[in-house]
Amino acid sequence: MLGQVRKRILFGLSLLLISGGLLLGIGLLRARAAAPEFVVAARSCPMAHCDEQMSDIMQDVTPPATAQELWRDAPNWYNVLGSRKGLGCSSNGDVVACSFYYSERRKAKFLRVYDAAGNIVWDTKKLTNMAFSSAPLVSESGDVIVGDEVSMFRFSPNGSVVWQAPTGATPTSPVLTANGVIIAGTLEGPILAYDNTTGASLGTLTLNDWNGNSGVWATTNTVAVNGNRIYIVMEFHDIVGAAPARLYALDIVPNGNAVDIVPAWYFEYRADSGASPLVIGDTIYFDGDGPDPMQSEETPLLFAVQDLGSSYALQWQIAVENDMGASAARDPRGGLWYYTAASPWVRRVLEDGTLVQSININQLLNVEGNHVPTSVISVATNTDGHPILIFSATAVDYSVYVVALDAETESLLWQVNVGVEYRDVPFGQFPIVEDANGDPVVVFSTYASGVWGIGAP
Repeated sequence: MLGQVRKRILFGLSLLLISGGLLLGIGLLRARAAAPEFVVAARSCPMAHCDEQMSDIMQDVTPPATAQELWRDAPNWYNVLGSRKGLGCSSNGDVVACSFYYSERRKAKFLRVYDAAGNIVWDTKKLTNMAFSSAPLVSESGDVIVGDEVSMFRFSPNGSVVWQAPTGATPTSPVLTANGVIIAGTLEGPILAYDNTTGASLGTLTLNDWNGNSGVWATTNTVAVNGNRIYIVMEFHDIVGAAPARLYALDIVPNGNAVDIVPAWYFEYRADSGASPLVIGDTIYFDGDGPDPMQSEETPLLFAVQDLGSSYALQWQIAVENDMGASAARDPRGGLWYYTAASPWVRRVLEDGTLVQSININQLLNVEGNHVPTSVISVATNTDGHPILIFSATAVDYSVYVVALDAETESLLWQVNVGVEYRDVPFGQFPIVEDANGDPVVVFSTYASGVWGIGAP
């Protein structure tokens, strides 16, 4: 009798658990289906390199010449705050989301969202240490999409999980196509596609052949977008005597409840690329170590390749002084800015390949040590409408500065010292958020020394 009672109780509990699970599952499905469309913010720097074309242009006015440190969220014993060489922080102009890197501490938070005053709006332990490879994507309303080698997440403005989807590879920053598909290249090769409202996987593509050699094409850079066509620089590793790299043009084509990721063409060159591709009109700008993957010597080049639809045309290639340290940034007046490793010069090249401007940052800083650019170049404006280039300049063992360069007058608007060690170097981007008074604050992450806010006192 007792055995029968136990069986009935267990059976009843099983029914409750099953029905509860079904209800929970239905509730989750409804919640996911009800998520609003993710609309990328139209100001500040809401994603990797600020927009889908990787321009690094922000629709913001920089802090004035009196800019100084306003706040700093420094590391402590349980949380290492730093983005290594990742892009670090993104912003919709109201809040700033920063992804961080490796820490042994169990309490470490690998995503943190701040307001302009440096207050923590929310943070999470749900991501792994590889979150630093993925710059957050921030919506108008404050939703955040970011990923690691385990999952892609969409968080609500209060930090709750809207959806979570498996990745199985390490994304190099999510982007959004014109038809609303989330796309991410990965360190391991697969190109991932997701529905932005539900997180459902829409498709993947792995490219794995080079001249009959078996392997995987992979990327360390962010995907650029022009409508529903994406551009991605990829490398094919472990081929003796060769360094294959390609710029791929791929179309994101709806196919029922999924998408096909369809190669349109590729341009081949010698690896590697230090820059994500920059799109201006129908032309893609990126760097490589030579025109031929079989050449033995590196000859660093900046390429301009025009998209002709089903094919391409090489517009020009110019020799650069060394490997590029970061992606080229578009100048609103025309052309693009770049710098190369161990050089104090930033240079502006027009769309036809003509060099029109060169500025020596070390001379402008005029402090001890040879200071060279070391980060992404984020482009803002000042109150006169001049383009202002914001980036870090570093002389290891001497000092690390974040500078705002007036590209019109070739002078420094402001310079702020942020340290002396390698761990103090900001390598990522410099989004601008407005405080309660409407004043601009530049927020950025360092290699391993925390997050800073710079603005007028």
